[in-house]
Amino acid sequence: MPNVKRENHLGAITAILSALAAALAAFLLWQSLSGAAIPGCGAGSGCDGVLSSRFSRLGPIPISALALPIFLMMAFFAFARGELSRQVLLGLAIIASGAAIWFISIQAFVIHRFCVYCTITHALALSASLLIFWQWKKRDARTTPLIPIAAALLLAAFITSQLLIQPALYTISRDTRPSTQPSPTKNTNQISLYNNRVTLDPADWPVFGSRRAQHLVILLFDYTCSHCRREFPLLQQARQRYGTQVAFIAIPLPLEPSCNPAIPRIIPEHINSCTYTRYALAVWIANPSQFEQFHNRVMEDDRPPSLEQTRQIAQELITPPAFAAALADPSIEKRIQESVQLYRNVGAGPIPKLILPAAVIHGEIYPLQHVFDVLESHLEIKPLR
Repeated sequence: MPNVKRENHLGAITAILSALAAALAAFLLWQSLSGAAIPGCGAGSGCDGVLSSRFSRLGPIPISALALPIFLMMAFFAFARGELSRQVLLGLAIIASGAAIWFISIQAFVIHRFCVYCTITHALALSASLLIFWQWKKRDARTTPLIPIAAALLLAAFITSQLLIQPALYTISRDTRPSTQPSPTKNTNQISLYNNRVTLDPADWPVFGSRRAQHLVILLFDYTCSHCRREFPLLQQARQRYGTQVAFIAIPLPLEPSCNPAIPRIIPEHINSCTYTRYALAVWIANPSQFEQFHNRVMEDDRPPSLEQTRQIAQELITPPAFAAALADPSIEKRIQESVQLYRNVGAGPIPKLILPAAVIHGEIYPLQHVFDVLESHLEIKPLR
């Protein structure tokens, strides 16, 4: 009788841990499908870095959608009786524990950032799995090898698929509701994008490509954003592919709360983001013709150069006195606040963002063919040859 009570007690704990993991998985799945913001997971946070990485999905399927039924079945079978039910529970524990170790390792050694919600979910699943293993060992029962082997094979197939399949890292939002913003008048240079929800004068910002291009697309980016840095060379290849059919209005958006109130807290990766943005805008104000060269040099590596190196690049291109004078121009802060307001107007969330005539692309577009597909489908353009 004491053994039965202890087994029931451990089964209840296992079920509770599994149910909590399922609840968090359901929450993450809802966020993934709805695009809703998660507290503490603003742009550039560790949570954002993990949930926007290639390891957050298996192809088009969010990982939370795969985890949810496993955790629910663990909670159910924790109370089940019978040898087959116990063996199914053992197989589920093998999958859940292996996946938990895999994802915690990915965060630690590949992404180098942690999502609090994801890590807690994995920790709960791993704890429930360890209890299942411990109960199985205590029972000293003979295990039919078929179920554990099948579970191990499924786990191996999942990990292999994650390594081989490159999922889409971006989302597309469309807003078909009538805009309350007035349309730009014909006698102004303003353009209207995202169903008239975004209007601006391209002359106020740097443009990569021809200002007379058939389509002007807004690019929101940050110099300290790793996703932005990976996408930039792909956009350059798109410019070569489409010529004057498309150009990109470059709007730097600092992901640092000292100049961007839309970012709730300091994120280590984006420290000095405001300064990088000010340096870039100073180059633009002092000599617009040198901005693209400055931008290319600052964006050419995986990480931004130091602030001192960035300052030296700017001074080489526009001279130290011109850089100092431009850096003191009050219009820099005005432009930063305009970029922050634009970021809010299109829903905040991950960057880079491409703001198109009728849609916004949130997040990094990869691989290159996806960039081509997005631009060709939304702008109705074709390669030059």
